[in-house]
This record gives sequence, structure tokens and C-alpha cells, in this order.
Amino acid sequence: MHPEILKIGPFTLHTYGLMLAIAFFTGLILTLAEAKRTNQDPDLYGGLFLGLLLSAVLGSRIAFVAFFWEDFKDSPLSALNLGSGGLMYFGGVLFGLGFLVLYVKAKRAPLLKVLDTIAPGLAIGYAIARIGCLGAGCCYGRPAEGAFGIVFTDPKCLVPMHLRGVPLYPTQFLELLNGLVCFGVLWFSRTRVKKEGVLSAVFLILFGVFRFLIEFLRGDVRGAFLLGMSESQLASFIQALIGLGLLAYVRNRPTPR
Repeated sequence: MHPEILKIGPFTLHTYGLMLAIAFFTGLILTLAEAKRTNQDPDLYGGLFLGLLLSAVLGSRIAFVAFFWEDFKDSPLSALNLGSGGLMYFGGVLFGLGFLVLYVKAKRAPLLKVLDTIAPGLAIGYAIARIGCLGAGCCYGRPAEGAFGIVFTDPKCLVPMHLRGVPLYPTQFLELLNGLVCFGVLWFSRTRVKKEGVLSAVFLILFGVFRFLIEFLRGDVRGAFLLGMSESQLASFIQALIGLGLLAYVRNRPTPR
């Protein structure tokens, strides 16, 4: 895999940064189209999507740097280099959710309808961003059993030296599939589901369950926050539980005329 796509003098185009930008604009375009289809103000979602991206990336990076501070303490400014990868899911969820609640409250918008509108865009954006992880070599899997594995050899990738050339479980590709499956389910169901909040609940459940399972195949340092679960597993578990609770709530909620 190739962490760097292009290098001209001091300028370097990182695969991770490029995929993150493509993910943002793809998700935004789909979200604006969905807002237009449901007769909502597109301006609401332009600011929301940008704020979600910035807050999620900031939270993910802060969590990653804090967790792996030993790698940054000798060169703190390297923490600003997002192009090389290194984000932690748990921090992105906390910061992104916080921004979302504050933004929707400030705009006095219906929370469940907003969540349903952005869910497909978030899913496809997540899938595209994982291509960047594949290129950078972050979020790598543990050594694979048998022939089912992917090999990293680029000297600039984030896979540690002792694992380069070793077949690893393709966790980045599995995460990409997670996003694509969630997107497919949401995009197919968005015109068929009438109750607000159902799409969001399904997204939380599907994504949380698949992400929880994929974590078992990760090879990078995951930590053990609770009952042996990594921070990402714990966040995914809580996310799926919230989705189940939301689904039970919206199913018993009368459909507004």
C-alpha cells in the first residue's frame, strides 16, 4: 500500500488525507440531495456536515495522541500531521455527538429527522475514509491464519516493522464493507420507512455490531477499557445498545400526520 500518492518539493499528498476529503464531499453531496428530497433546508446540513467532520477528526486525533503519547512526546507538533493517519473512534464519537446535539438544538431542528438524513452520508463517508486507512497502513489487523491476509511492505506505512511482509487480516477492508453495507441498507430503506428515527436506529445497530466484531481481528494496540473490551469495542457496544433503545422508542411512537 502507498501512504503517499504524490510528492512535489515540500508538498506531499497523503492517501489518508485525500480519502478523507473525498469521503467528506461524497457524504455531503448525498446528504444535501436527501435534504432536498425531504423538503428540508440544505443550508442546515452544509454547516452540520462540516462541523461533524471537524469535531470528529479533532476528537479522534486528541484521543489517539493521548493514548499513544509516548510516540508524540519527543515531537509534539507531529500530532498535527493528520495525513499520516492515526485517529481513535471513541474520541470522534464523543466530539461528533456533542457537536451534533448542540448544533441541532441551536437551529431548533427535529433531531430524529436530522439523524435520518445524515445517516446514509455518514455511512458512505466512513467507507471511503477506510480506503485511506488501507493506504496509510493504520488500523491494521493481527497476523492472519492461512492465506486470508494482506501484506504491507511500504517503508512509510504505519504497520510496525516486525509485521511488514506478514499476512494480516484486512481489517481496513472489512471496515470499508461495514460502511458499504450500512449505506446500502439505509439508501434502500430511506423511501420505505415512514417513522423518523428508524433509519438512525438501524444504522447504529448494524454499524455497532459489525465494528464490535471486527475489533477482534485488529492487530494494533487496542487497550482494555472494560471487561477486556477495547475503547472502540466499548463504544460500538454502547452504540448498538443506543440503537436498540431508539428503535424500541420510535416503534412505539405514533407517526405524526
